[in-house]
Order: sequence, then C-alpha cells, then structure tokens
Amino acid sequence: MASRFRSDDKTMTGPVARTPDAETAEAMSVVPDQARRRDTTVAVQNRLTDEQKRFIVSCLACYRRPSATAAAFFREFDEQITRQKAELYDPTKAAGAKLSPQLQQLFYDTRRRYLTALDDIAIAQQVWRLELLQRGAEHFAGEDKVGSPNFKAAAQLCEQAAKEMGGIYNKKREIEQREIRDPRSVLAAVLGMDPNDLPPSNR
Repeated sequence: MASRFRSDDKTMTGPVARTPDAETAEAMSVVPDQARRRDTTVAVQNRLTDEQKRFIVSCLACYRRPSATAAAFFREFDEQITRQKAELYDPTKAAGAKLSPQLQQLFYDTRRRYLTALDDIAIAQQVWRLELLQRGAEHFAGEDKVGSPNFKAAAQLCEQAAKEMGGIYNKKREIEQREIRDPRSVLAAVLGMDPNDLPPSNR
C-alpha cells in the first residue's frame, strides 16, 4: 500500500515533530542562574570536608553570626552554604545539639583561646593606655609641637589618665554587673570603701 503522504508533498501542514532530546535541551537552556546556584549550594552542604567544617566551627566560636560565617565561607572556599547550615555547627544553639564531640571540643577550645587573647591586645592594657595619654598630653602641652599649645586638650587627657588610675571605668563596670539590692554596697563601690566603713543610715 502506497504511503499516504510523500516526503515532497508540499500540502502537508502542522508542527514539526520534536525529539525528547531537543525538548530537554531547550528546557535546560532557560533554567535561571539562581536555580543553578541553589543546586550548587545544596550539593556543597551535602559534602563539606573536615577542613570546611572546622572553619565554620572556628568562625562561630569567635562570635561570628551564622550569616557572617556563611559569607566568610564563600570568600575562603568559593562555595556557598546557607545561614541555617552554618548554625548547625554551633553547639550552644538548639540547631547544633547533635554536633560531633570532636567539633564541639574544637568549638569550646577556640572560644576559650579567643576570650583569653585579650591579654595580647595592647589597648586592653592600662599601662599602654596611660602611655598613649602621656604622649598626647605632652604633644598638646607644646613639648613636641610647633605653634601654640592646646592646654585644654592636654588637661582633658590628664583627667582621663586620672580616671584610669582611679579605676573609675572598672568600678562603673562592677556596678553595672551588680544587682542593685543594697544601695550601701553600690555607694561603697563608688567611693572605694568597705560597706562596713560607711556611716550608719538615718533610716
């Protein structure tokens, strides 16, 4: 039986048949870049290396927010993780309750070193601050300055140095941290006295 249509029949109309491969290729060509990045992010989260896990834990141990940790992770490894994924590596949060014992130990060791590193910061030491105030006061007093001295600025620095020596900043912090239950204790802290040495109240 002869074919109903000839290959050169110009009367045929209608859409040209498309192969499944052609349809797949066209669909993939319109996938947004954002969706591709999202797929990459999911893939990265499922295959973090030990080095990457330690990096996340160390960032969080130094009080970096999960969003900042995720940004630092991208800069370091050129790969993306979500804020929620980063939070899984903080054992102080509910999300990180199932963190492995090894990574928990790394977290707390890193945090302890971070907090004790205060001793290595010059501005945190009173002697360094006093030396800086000394140099500033000498400068404004005109000892190493060309032109008219600025005694007002020098006096302000001297006042700040006196407060440093009197421990006023430490006393203020102690008062802020203290629960104000006994006004006499607060007054004694301000005056630098023992509460028992204060005169008796008239009440």
